[in-house]
Amino acid sequence: MLRRSARLPDQTGLVLSRLEVLLFLPALCFNTMAKNFRVQVFRDQGPMILTGFLVVAVTYGLARLLAGRFAHDPVSRDVYVYSFTVPNLGYLGYPLVLALFGETTLFRYMVYAIPYQLFIYTVGIYILNPARTFTFKSILNPSMVALFAGIVVGLLRVPLPAVVTDTLNLAAQCMAPVAMLLTGFVLGAFTPCKLLSGLRSHIAAWIRLAVIPLAALAVLRLVGADPETTLLAVLLLAMPFGLNGVIFPQAHGKDSTEGAQICFVSHLYSLISLPLMIALLLAVLKLPG
Repeated sequence: MLRRSARLPDQTGLVLSRLEVLLFLPALCFNTMAKNFRVQVFRDQGPMILTGFLVVAVTYGLARLLAGRFAHDPVSRDVYVYSFTVPNLGYLGYPLVLALFGETTLFRYMVYAIPYQLFIYTVGIYILNPARTFTFKSILNPSMVALFAGIVVGLLRVPLPAVVTDTLNLAAQCMAPVAMLLTGFVLGAFTPCKLLSGLRSHIAAWIRLAVIPLAALAVLRLVGADPETTLLAVLLLAMPFGLNGVIFPQAHGKDSTEGAQICFVSHLYSLISLPLMIALLLAVLKLPG
């Protein structure tokens, strides 16, 4: 409403996104890894990381098949490829997992999501950039640097001054509320009628929220994956479409309506689908609520 009424300047989204990308999200990544990453944990999480790579590869192949069914022009098709592959694992996933399952599970979720982070800043950037350019610098973004810096600090058990840890804790706590504000501001540029129009955005949303995670649940149960890996994999895949499908086309001067529609509709439906999916996972995997 504030954006629609022009009470907030157009640069608000840029400021919020830079705060998230440069400060709040890196602080959360560093904190979680520094507190939890130990040598024994590194040995134990190997299979989980491998599972993450396999799921990314399979989902990417599936996304390329699905994208052609939903869009024919190259820009929209690339948005669907990226969006079906990468859900909102950071801005929504991190705070949700932290609130529901605590910091230990959030740490494992972040470890499992490392292959996704690598995909986002390599193949993902290449897909969403119409110029089809890629630089090594894109991998050295603040979140990835903070993630691996936290791993080093955790492995070596480097003591940090209280002022540093307190500052990082406060910055990490800002991540979730600012992410919500950013989502609302980005989508606020479009009218509700425009965001809700188009049957294919509704179909795509339910494929993202239900079909893909349920298929993953069935496959992981069939191959005998452990309950924790299954929980993290399915929960990540059950997240709605992310904001990059809106932000990247805008940044390159392309029409971002398609990305905004599927993002808005999937976030709307996720208010129903996510609680149901979490309840299903806890029941099927026999995990404590």
